[in-house]
Amino acid sequence: MAKKSDTLVQIRDLVVRFYTYEGIVKALSGINLEIQREETLGIVGETGCGKSVTAFSIIALPPPPGRIERGEVLLNTNGSTIDILKLPRERLQDIRGHKISMILQEPSAALNPLFTIGDQIAEVLIRHRSETFIKMALEELERDIEAAEKSGSSFRAWVYRTYAGIYRSLLKNRRSLKARAASRIPFLRRYRRKLDAVLRKEVVGLLREMRIANPEGVFDLYPHELSGGMQQRAVIAMALACRPKLLIADEPTTSLDVTVQAQILDLIRDLKEEFGSSVLYITHNLGVVAEICDRVAVMYAGQICEVAEVKELFKRPLHPYTRALFEAIPRPGRGFVSIKGTVPNLVNPPPGCRFHPRCPRATKICSQEAPKMVKAGRDHLVACYHYR
Repeated sequence: MAKKSDTLVQIRDLVVRFYTYEGIVKALSGINLEIQREETLGIVGETGCGKSVTAFSIIALPPPPGRIERGEVLLNTNGSTIDILKLPRERLQDIRGHKISMILQEPSAALNPLFTIGDQIAEVLIRHRSETFIKMALEELERDIEAAEKSGSSFRAWVYRTYAGIYRSLLKNRRSLKARAASRIPFLRRYRRKLDAVLRKEVVGLLREMRIANPEGVFDLYPHELSGGMQQRAVIAMALACRPKLLIADEPTTSLDVTVQAQILDLIRDLKEEFGSSVLYITHNLGVVAEICDRVAVMYAGQICEVAEVKELFKRPLHPYTRALFEAIPRPGRGFVSIKGTVPNLVNPPPGCRFHPRCPRATKICSQEAPKMVKAGRDHLVACYHYR
């Protein structure tokens, strides 16, 4: 288990509200959560409990008309701690896709139908790792200059030196006036070819790591020409292009068949180990949680009600809602057991513990005051008055 000093992301007292015509929706009410380095943390709960809102709020993008009212999302990286929610827009754009990436539920919605798969992944690389690839292109140009001089082709050497000068100006300033002027001249516009070739090689390598057959061919395909599983692999390649510290996977296998689901889960697990990333995996499937997660947080109606290691939670679920989720898993020889009642309307959530209208153990205090998160064992936290 990771130590306290190994915490990558810390969410403190996160409150998110949705301002609608029906009223103010209390989407998240004081979320506290930690994600350790190189671990997979699962978030489970019924639809509408706030799992996806938590994920989007980590990168300061609550779904509209949501608004983050208060709280902190602390990212510990490079020996320093920054509060993502307090960063200006320019800094946030450097964090999103670079330090923290996200895989969305529906891959076809995450991909632009007007651009090829290769172009969309290359855009992420040039946005966050432009210096690396410009230097690589410059090194290749310098080798071309040397080869042209040896062959006695002075004109070709001059062309390559001109292109190299444009790349050097880009290293100093991404919005270089020289590069912008060159882009308007057909002859000089060809300087981009070397950079495009370097990017293509990197993207093809990424697609190969995603276990995509014929990655060179897939580079030039449009999203509609790929199956759902292939689209999801392309989205994962885009998310992992910059080797993020945290990968948020928001139910990435929901729209896929069972065989492809297993392949995607294996892929995420292998890539996490290869890149040393942490994973926040959002799902309502406890079977997936048991397969890939190290720890799990159970959410209900915008609040965390229990956090524990996966084995501990499956062996000793303490919160009545967690127990109800396990009871709802179909088993041979037993009928389907549903959780009585429905998820509350978060415009007017019930007072006290939000689960108490559906809880078989509820007493008077449960409807009066919300229970605080308490330690119920080694790395096992629960918010319930009657967990014992």
